[in-house]
Amino acid sequence: MRQIIDLNTFASGALAEKVNIELQKVLENISDPNTDHKKARKVTVTMTLKANERRNLANVLVDNK
Repeated sequence: MRQIIDLNTFASGALAEKVNIELQKVLENISDPNTDHKKARKVTVTMTLKANERRNLANVLVDNK
């Protein structure tokens, strides 16, 4: 692998933006006294990359669950 990917700028920043949004939701949930403090929280981000025929570009879809 020749090149390192910067996750802050990957997919024009969409990845970092979605992760930050979901982490904020988790932190708000953890700080809520009405939720179980023992319960583990999870953030799942799916990146779907579809290459073009020349394999030099890929469309990227970032989705969080």
